[in-house]
Amino acid sequence: FYLGSTSVVFDKGLEKIKEILPDLQISGHHGYFDMGNESLEAKSIMHLVNSYKPSILLLGMGMGRQESWIYDNNKELNVNFIATIGGCMDLISGEIPLAPRWLGKLGIEWLFLLIKNPKRGFRRYLIEPWLLAILLFNKWTSNYFSVK
Repeated sequence: FYLGSTSVVFDKGLEKIKEILPDLQISGHHGYFDMGNESLEAKSIMHLVNSYKPSILLLGMGMGRQESWIYDNNKELNVNFIATIGGCMDLISGEIPLAPRWLGKLGIEWLFLLIKNPKRGFRRYLIEPWLLAILLFNKWTSNYFSVK
């Protein structure tokens, strides 16, 4: 069962997967719904997931949102395995182009993605790594220079 993406990306991606793997049993729902605990839509989607009885639940709802959904709902889920796959369906559906292989080998695939979609990539590739580096540096220096 796949839960995530916009309805357009979801439809295109599922169609592509079924072309490639015609014997695969897969169903799902797009990821744009009211996730509130009391939301009828959220309860309906939980029922949909559990009634399908998937062995694997794939979530492509974006970093943070998909993890929150798992945290809030994992006790009610009847699945064997949950995997967060982020924007994977965007790539499968062709909504986001794949970077040339040689960019990946050089370690600059992120630059291609940033140029192709600056709004999506700006924070992810230019802000978050520096914030993480600062947090790690602060943690390292506090451990290294702490008085014991």
